[in-house]
This record gives sequence, C-alpha cells and structure tokens, in this order.
Amino acid sequence: MKPKETSRHFDTLGISKISPLNTYSNEEEKDEMIIWSNFQEGSEEALIYIYRKYASVVYNYGCQFTNDKEYVWDCVQDLFCEMIKNRKRLGKVISIKGYLFKAIKRKIFKGLKKINKTLIVDNSDGLFEISIPPGIASIGQSGGNDQNKIIEGYINELPAHQREILLLYFYEGLSYQEIADIFEVKVKSIRTMTYRALEKLSVQLKANKDLILTLLLTI
Repeated sequence: MKPKETSRHFDTLGISKISPLNTYSNEEEKDEMIIWSNFQEGSEEALIYIYRKYASVVYNYGCQFTNDKEYVWDCVQDLFCEMIKNRKRLGKVISIKGYLFKAIKRKIFKGLKKINKTLIVDNSDGLFEISIPPGIASIGQSGGNDQNKIIEGYINELPAHQREILLLYFYEGLSYQEIADIFEVKVKSIRTMTYRALEKLSVQLKANKDLILTLLLTI
C-alpha cells in the first residue's frame, strides 16, 4: 500500500551535488536523535543525510494537499533553508520524518491560506489515493490483481484523514504519537480513527477480512 508518487529532482539548495560522506554506522543511522543533534551542531554530513533521505518523501507527502506542485516544491526548499538557518534553535527530535511531515503540512496550509489558494481537501478522491503493488494481496488468493483493485477501491472510499493515517502508520512507519503530533490531536484520537478505518474495511470486505488485515500488517 503506498501513495501515488510524483518524481522531482531536488538540487535547488545544491545539497544533492555534494559527494556522499559515509561515516555513519548502521547503528547511528537507526538513532535519528544523534543525527539530528549533529545537524544542530552544524554537521554537513547530517544535513546531507537528512536531505537525501527525506526531501523527496516530504515532497510527495506535500503533494497530497494541493495540485500546485511548484508551490509544494518551494515549500520543501523553504523548509530546509529555515532548518539550516535556525538549526541551533530547533528542539530535540526523535523522528526526523515525523518532524518534517508536520512542518511541511503546516507550511503548506499556512501559505495557501495566506494567498487564498484552494486546497483539494474538498475532493477526498484527490487526497492520499492509495495504490497496492501487484502481488502483495495475492498471497494464497487467486486473481491477485483483481483483489488488489477491490481493496484499493474500498480503502480509497475512506475519508481522506483516515487514509492519511493508514498511510502514515502502515506505509511511512510512523508511530501513533508521531501521527498525533502531525494532526495536533491526542494519541487516543489517532488510535480510534485507525480502528474505525480498519473496522469499516473489515465490514466492507467481509469474506476478505483476513486478507485486508494481513495486507496492512505486513507493509
């Protein structure tokens, strides 16, 4: 299960042109608090790591909120510029992806409101449209691709905010706490919305109940 992506080259800041510095160990890469702390202290390597790993991911996430791709691109660049400028004043971060998602969402909404541009939030079909890669849902099932289409259809009938939560949790790997921070609500609310979404899918799929739960939990 994944959102439809939009390709984009991120080189406005020139970061992607810098030769990679491979001094982070696998263990250090797992501890993003260390990487974020290094970034705050002025580490070019930490900046490169964050930019290369998350810039395109953040862009694709931002494109779910508006059809203006150029505007989203500008927001991503502005976000990184602001991070670099204010790095010493930024707080501690446990999940860099969670921080960036919250920041870009806020920046996009704030900017669009200021310039009176229309979001596509009124068009739920245009927000967080989910695509299931071929084969994932066909384990132990005949007609796998047809099953995928059926499941996609039901998932994409969910309210946009529920689809966003499912994507953030199951595809992006964010915790309930991190998603709650993005939505600026309590963790309990996110858990409830997730449960309601899965419950609705289970009712709709009926005979395929185990299939949808297996699909979501194995992503």
